[in-house]
Amino acid sequence: MHVIFLLSTDYAIQGLKSSALVTDNIFGKHLANFFVKINVVKPKIPTRIFSKEDDALEWLK
Repeated sequence: MHVIFLLSTDYAIQGLKSSALVTDNIFGKHLANFFVKINVVKPKIPTRIFSKEDDALEWLK
């Protein structure tokens, strides 16, 4: 989940328009979604979590 916290800092998102995280672990996916959607520390750029890399790349386009 360190990546999600980094996405809430100006330094970490320089040059980024959005981010997609890929995990095949269902627990990790739910935990990441919790931090992205509910937690106080929200990413400063659009961020979504995916199970498949192809879906993540399509969303980033």
